[in-house]
Amino acid sequence: MDLQDQRVLITGAGGGIGRALVRELAARGARLCALEHSPAAAEALIAELEPLGINPLLSYGDLTQAETRQAALAQVGPQGAELFEALLQAMRQALQAALSRVFFVALLVIVAAFVVNLFLKEIPLRRQHKIMESKTGGSVG
Repeated sequence: MDLQDQRVLITGAGGGIGRALVRELAARGARLCALEHSPAAAEALIAELEPLGINPLLSYGDLTQAETRQAALAQVGPQGAELFEALLQAMRQALQAALSRVFFVALLVIVAAFVVNLFLKEIPLRRQHKIMESKTGGSVG
């Protein structure tokens, strides 16, 4: 893929994957915009890249904060910002859908445990053990 002079925003640029992406995309000619929340990691990244002639536009901050995100996206231009916001919205929707499914399953498990607990309270412990032994083929303490 030709990335010559294309602006690319890399979040978490000071970390392992982000740092590797910075090096790879710079080698492909991309104009890098980097976002890093840790000043120490950002300084280490700059110290590593300067001798290689790589000078990304660097923003500090947390991507979840609107002001930081807008400042970083301003570096990649309006089309990049629109695409990023669309991706962010899609990720939010997917996460909400996944969490609602997880919540529903967790709720079913809790209800089932409650019903079983109520049912088992009505059965003497010895009888519970005999039922379990007959279903599992083994001995229940």
